[in-house]
Amino acid sequence: MTDYKTGRNSDFFWIEFPGNSFSLHDFLNHCSDILKNKYLAIICFDSGTLGLVNEEKDSGWYEKGRIAYSPKLTDSSIAALPTEQHDQWCLFNTPTEFPAMTDFVNYGNFTLASRRQELVNADPTWDKVGLERQIEFHEQLVEQFWNEILTINPMLYIADGDNFIFVTKTIKDINNLKHNCR
Repeated sequence: MTDYKTGRNSDFFWIEFPGNSFSLHDFLNHCSDILKNKYLAIICFDSGTLGLVNEEKDSGWYEKGRIAYSPKLTDSSIAALPTEQHDQWCLFNTPTEFPAMTDFVNYGNFTLASRRQELVNADPTWDKVGLERQIEFHEQLVEQFWNEILTINPMLYIADGDNFIFVTKTIKDINNLKHNCR
């Protein structure tokens, strides 16, 4: 069984899979129905900006700023979604634009889970002050993440970086991932 962590923040539920235990490709192979009839905003593609090709533009995709926006997702468009490594997506029920979002997926080992336990488990020879600073930076980054999520207000947020992070307003989506990731 795949290891994962879950949590809740405001109206959002989240599930996170560590390392390479679950990926965007796994998600698309097992849970792509969650995306159907939604509108996708790609914030990061392979750690950078997705440059749309004419084929995508002809099918209704467009770019605004550094974000690529899709038309309403169907089974066939979901099957053709561009994916790579270090991808970050927001999905909405209606066409939605927003000015920007931090590339959280590009922060090494970004996690929504608390890292405080690392201090308890730290080897006595480690630099605890340095570890505390790392944890404080992580906590500030997670706070920034939730502030941006609450502002942008997507139905879904998906990041496939060092960890696979899935955020949703629907607990049913979390249960679907738990069931399908076994």
